[in-house]
Amino acid sequence: MALAKVLARGQITIPREVRERVHLAPGDLVRIEAVGAGKFLVEVVPTLTLDEIFERYHSNEPVDLARLRAEGEAAAAAEVIAKMVGDSGRE
Repeated sequence: MALAKVLARGQITIPREVRERVHLAPGDLVRIEAVGAGKFLVEVVPTLTLDEIFERYHSNEPVDLARLRAEGEAAAAAEVIAKMVGDSGRE
């Protein structure tokens, strides 16, 4: 068992031996859940590489990544413009 001290801002350092055992690396996400009085669970959120995503969620149809990107960019731009127009109406 490893110990860690809670710092003033609620931060803790996960001991090296624990990080190595669960293959936790800088930038990884963890999910923290209170499970009882004085107890919480920390779980590593698995991340997938692009190849792993394509392998897991494959499609028999051709995928046009350029079209999908353009559609996503257009949708994001429309959302930003809608927010800007909405904010200007409040002045």
